[in-house]
Amino acid sequence: MVIDTGDAGRPFTGARDAGAEARAAEAVRALVSALTDAAGDTWAGAALGGALGLGEGTTVLGRDGTGHPGDPFELLAVLDAPVRDVPALERHLAKAVFETAKSRRVEASVAAVARRGLRLLPPTFWNMELVAARRVVAGPAALLPPYAEVFHGAPDRAEGVRLLAKTGARLLAAERLVEFASDPEIASDNFRAMPTATPTEGVGTVEAPRGTLTHHYWTDERGILTKVNLIVGTTNNYAPMCMSIERAARSLIHRGQVVSEGILNRIEMAFRAYDPCFGCATHSLPGHMPLEVTLRDAAGDVVDVIRRDG
Repeated sequence: MVIDTGDAGRPFTGARDAGAEARAAEAVRALVSALTDAAGDTWAGAALGGALGLGEGTTVLGRDGTGHPGDPFELLAVLDAPVRDVPALERHLAKAVFETAKSRRVEASVAAVARRGLRLLPPTFWNMELVAARRVVAGPAALLPPYAEVFHGAPDRAEGVRLLAKTGARLLAAERLVEFASDPEIASDNFRAMPTATPTEGVGTVEAPRGTLTHHYWTDERGILTKVNLIVGTTNNYAPMCMSIERAARSLIHRGQVVSEGILNRIEMAFRAYDPCFGCATHSLPGHMPLEVTLRDAAGDVVDVIRRDG
């Protein structure tokens, strides 16, 4: 058995920062331990792919000046299990990896493959790099078959098209970033207009996580607000929220069915997803969100009203 955690001199990062290397090694040990426990008797080993597997990972410096690995840990778990059982096992392994990565404050993902299916890996760039790098982090050193036995030539055409599209998207994003950074208005220091006299009207717009916020205020000669108009993310999302609620209700409520608390909760999920502020505005103080659902028939007549008080 072997656990390649960089002790043999093979780095994880291109900069070979001592702090980043140590943290990467600790993360690999923790992730392998979690995968071993989750896989149980089906465990055969694992390999590390991506930039860290190739030893070309980036290093991010923390506020204290110490280095941290800046790339996700991309693992391939090899299992001694029937091929038909691998998808379910992979979901179980993914949960274990997620919880471990979260506790370690790193990003990680796992793909699973049956040992007998190693020679049938699709010719994606990630698979080809992983087999070529041969970074076995758990299991026998010969866990991965020779490259020539798995891949015969270059990646398939579809994989090349996907890479070309991703590269083009990244190039376009970089060009737009340069364009924005070079815009004199965006880069100007004059991004906030401070009033020098008592204003009578003012408008402010800002991008927030839940959408664009626009505040429009009117004041009197003393600067006291006389009128306010707030166009917030919820306002912008009214139409799609109503559509989602209707779709949820149509799919969950049927003729003759008793509307339970669980159905109300699922309908509530349809609009909560649009606005995280609903959680604080309507949920935290009373302990649960007041909700009223009115059921109507095809003619629009009220059939029932289900109410949940706050």
